[in-house]
Amino acid sequence: MTQNDTLTNLNIDPTDTIDLPGVDHAALASLNLDTMSVDNLADWLYDHGAAHLSAIERIELAERLTRRRFLIGAGGLLGATTLGACSVGREESRSEDTDQSIASDVIRLEHAAGITEVPRDVGRIAALDGNVDIHALIALDVVPQIAPKSLLDGSTLVGDKLDQIEIDIPRGNQMNLEALVAANPDLIFGVEYNKELYDELSAIAPTVLLDRNESSVDEHLRTVAKALDRSQTAEQVISDYESRLEAVQRLVEGSRLTEMPFAVVSEFSIEGFLYVIGKDSFAAQILQNVGVGGIIDPKVSEELGGPFGLPLSMELLPQVLGPAEFIVMLTFPFPVEGEKPIADNPLWNELSAVQNGAVVERSLERWFIATAISRMAILDDIEDLVERFG
Repeated sequence: MTQNDTLTNLNIDPTDTIDLPGVDHAALASLNLDTMSVDNLADWLYDHGAAHLSAIERIELAERLTRRRFLIGAGGLLGATTLGACSVGREESRSEDTDQSIASDVIRLEHAAGITEVPRDVGRIAALDGNVDIHALIALDVVPQIAPKSLLDGSTLVGDKLDQIEIDIPRGNQMNLEALVAANPDLIFGVEYNKELYDELSAIAPTVLLDRNESSVDEHLRTVAKALDRSQTAEQVISDYESRLEAVQRLVEGSRLTEMPFAVVSEFSIEGFLYVIGKDSFAAQILQNVGVGGIIDPKVSEELGGPFGLPLSMELLPQVLGPAEFIVMLTFPFPVEGEKPIADNPLWNELSAVQNGAVVERSLERWFIATAISRMAILDDIEDLVERFG
């Protein structure tokens, strides 16, 4: 049997076989899969012939393998052809939360700042950023004991979890190391801007840093999940989002939102400029993915426009936002010093969408922060927009 073959004797459904191209079958057959976690097996696969697979493909393969048992007899695989070939028998599915059989006391994890060995049984978790890291944790049904709790006051997405955070610490870019030491975490999550303190943070507890790339929401989930040995939960969260995305796509089809011009703007103007969210933003990408295609892109020039939007001069409001049939205004959960409400500007009040009462207010964190929780909230908001304008 070649590496690309899969045994189907042992009463295994031929439609449910596992193909293992490139994997060292003899070494795999010698493993005790009952005592390996999904993450450990995925790492093992990487080192033994499956490096060509993506990280998620290795995790999915490991999940399938750990639900089965490689059966090895003295003369081969219970009568199968050779020891180098693999045959897999079914087992009852095991929950990641109840499976305490582990092959190692640590999880070796690659992240934005390097490689960290994370103890499997962590107690107190610190989340330094208060956005990317804490959203990933809560999406996995884990609330950190240590986090910038005051930053989350007024949150429409995670505010109901605040009473479970025991210790309030300064936000990541204002980090007080003494306060963090006093909080005594067993594991620290943060983001890229914590890199300059990575050595100091790692001296306090194992530290995992996430990048701030808006396209990395799934990667954030998987990194945090791997650190906590909750990869199956992460894959379920991702699957739930993809299913929800497809449902909202079907809802948008045939509605006016497929072509209706609209704009997404901030609540405040800053030094005479209004920030208008462009088509490359996190929220706009989700809108376009479900078929909402009419977002007004304010990039009048590459020099003025950033990758996600444009600080628009107030004099250009009628020209740029005039065609909008509705406007989504992103509101702040707290007062912002030095900023003026856009609603106080006469040019704003001359816009047809404003005069027609077609301004929809949504919290900034729902549409501007790229997380697993916020993207589900955006889908909820799109449903509301279809009901109101579609």
